[in-house]
Amino acid sequence: MVKSNNLISKFYQKQKQYGYLKSIELSREINDNGSSAYSLKIILCGYPFYEGEEQLLLIFFGVRDFKASELDGLCKTFINITDRSNQQLEGIKYRVKEDENEMFSFTCKSFEFKII
Repeated sequence: MVKSNNLISKFYQKQKQYGYLKSIELSREINDNGSSAYSLKIILCGYPFYEGEEQLLLIFFGVRDFKASELDGLCKTFINITDRSNQQLEGIKYRVKEDENEMFSFTCKSFEFKII
């Protein structure tokens, strides 16, 4: 649990610099054996954004219960990630919600982020 909370804390520090939603992509693999769980890629950037500047890439794995609302306009986001691992829900470790504008919410198994 400490490792998970540390990952969330590190994400919050980066989110301060890159708070504007640039892109969002929900996808999964489909093949002869069926389909994989959904993955969600989100790219956040600063504002104003100029081509070539750093961006924050977030990738969420095992996405479930994805809900989205209006994604119009340019506005600062705040993505809130809550560790749910103590609830022992199969395949769900995190609850993710964009709190500032209520643009999206979902649960997921894991996530990672990096500067691109």
